[in-house]
Amino acid sequence: MGNPGNPDTELAKAQRTCFFACLCMYLVVGLNVLIGIVYLYALTQTQSLTFLTDAQSMRSFADILLGIVFSAMLAEFLRHFSKGNPFGSGQSARLFVSGTALALRSVFDVLNPIGPYEANVAGLGAAVTSQADIDLKVIAMIVFLFSLSAVIRYGNALKQDSDSIL
Repeated sequence: MGNPGNPDTELAKAQRTCFFACLCMYLVVGLNVLIGIVYLYALTQTQSLTFLTDAQSMRSFADILLGIVFSAMLAEFLRHFSKGNPFGSGQSARLFVSGTALALRSVFDVLNPIGPYEANVAGLGAAVTSQADIDLKVIAMIVFLFSLSAVIRYGNALKQDSDSIL
């Protein structure tokens, strides 16, 4: 990566990057909310999701809600970092909640896959199945988020200790 530069310059670069990443994450949150609204509309006002059982419908909606929580917590983490507060009091909790939401989605995937169901698209019957699986990339992300949460908590403790000395 090269030699580290001036800490103030590096902080400004990190804050700029986090600001744009925050905007992207809030876009993801907005899209997830829109998906949730469309899903609820399709579930309650149309007959387009009748092929799903009640348990499958609840599981699908829970998946959307957990996606919103996951994305919103990461967006908030990035927002606080971009405002110059990388080791603020809530930063560790935001990462932990995000990791927990992702972990719950993974548990749901293993214990209660959405399928199988049959769908009739354009007059063609098709059986759609979903089987329980473990996505190692998601597990790696969960471990990373929990670990980063601990690192941020440690950084916050160091900052508080440093501030008390000064």
